[in-house]
Amino acid sequence: MKKTIKFLVFVVFVPVAASLPVFLAQTINEDAKVYAQADSRQERIEKYKANLKETPTKSQLERLKLRCSVSQTALGNLQTRLTSTQKKREAVYNTVQTKLDNLITVLEEKEVELTDLKAQTNQYKKKTTTFNTNLEAYKQAVEDAAELDCNTDPLALQAAIQEGRNRLTKLVSSVNDIRSHINNVLKPSLLNVKEDLKTQANAPRPETEASEQGATDGTE
Repeated sequence: MKKTIKFLVFVVFVPVAASLPVFLAQTINEDAKVYAQADSRQERIEKYKANLKETPTKSQLERLKLRCSVSQTALGNLQTRLTSTQKKREAVYNTVQTKLDNLITVLEEKEVELTDLKAQTNQYKKKTTTFNTNLEAYKQAVEDAAELDCNTDPLALQAAIQEGRNRLTKLVSSVNDIRSHINNVLKPSLLNVKEDLKTQANAPRPETEASEQGATDGTE
């Protein structure tokens, strides 16, 4: 019982991990998979262009051409950072998921009410799956922007960069949603389970009561 409570305390209070870098600072559309799974880069770029709210002027596109090399070098560096961030973030989320699953397995043997915790754990899994899907869509937009032929089609670069911004703007809402779920749903729920375990541990056992009753009878 004490081991179970210690494990529970560890799950509740271990930090989930440092926040994402600044470039992962915003939120994600439900149509993420459409862009990530498009048949070709050109098809995705056409979708990006269609989503532009304003078409750049000819002079703006000419200026963009002059910055193609610098812009795409920066985007290539961002690709590298994104890959590293994804690995770290997925490792953190997977660790939390594993600890929750293991904890539920242990608690099922303790006759603790787990209906809410199981539902909340499933919710957490869905939220992290959504995060992974959305991050892939963001990475795809960055990759497209970094590797397309900017000199031939500067509008494509403008559209892909804007798509990346849109994905980024939406990506952090996914991150914040997971953080909020952990802090405001899972942690309070785990603390309640911890209190239930303490109550169980402190409750008198039937054999103890019988032994005490026998001792009392013997002294009368």
